[in-house]
Amino acid sequence: WVQEASLVDGLNQFLATRVFGKYRHDLLDTALNDLDATAQRERAQRIAALRKAIAESDIKSKNLVNSLELIDQPDKDLIRDINERRAELRSHRSDLERKLAALEDEVHQASNPALLSFLPVTPVDLAEMPDNLSRRLFEGLQLEIHYERTTNLATCRITLTGDTIHAVAHAAGEAVVIPLRQSKTSPDDKERRMTTVSSCSPSSFCVAPPAGLEPATKRLEGACSIR
Repeated sequence: WVQEASLVDGLNQFLATRVFGKYRHDLLDTALNDLDATAQRERAQRIAALRKAIAESDIKSKNLVNSLELIDQPDKDLIRDINERRAELRSHRSDLERKLAALEDEVHQASNPALLSFLPVTPVDLAEMPDNLSRRLFEGLQLEIHYERTTNLATCRITLTGDTIHAVAHAAGEAVVIPLRQSKTSPDDKERRMTTVSSCSPSSFCVAPPAGLEPATKRLEGACSIR
């Protein structure tokens, strides 16, 4: 139905503008970015409130035990009441922990446009790229191409994650270095070009954020249609 050359041309354009292009951040939907920022702030506030509630629950449990130690001869009714209250506090704490875990997982899966910053800004020509390298790049990008025959429309989609961003950046760097080796540019130009690629290491993204900050999110999806 579709010639490979047509798909490759469209995919080249998609990667050049949306993934490795200089203005890739500007191409993201502004409204979506604003919505994500608002959702992140709300999640951060809810996480802080849950952690505070867990800490308060722990204090109440300790105070309950301390109050029992101050009584020389507690009767059975008092001991029963204290045990029941401890059970209530433990159940409440478990419920708070479940809510916190679910919310942190939601944060982990939320979109993160900043992932684009860890990829080099560089042209990538699929025609000059070896098959084994392009395959690694596509796998890292989790590339999908969906073709609709009735409209003659192909849609490209990639998904960047914190787990694969390093592999994508490395493959993109190799894609730039290989054509440089085959070109007749001067040694100074090669060194300057390779330095630009190597300076975009994404390793710092995997570092845990400082205490008190919202955990780093890990996912960014982008799509572009090709006619």
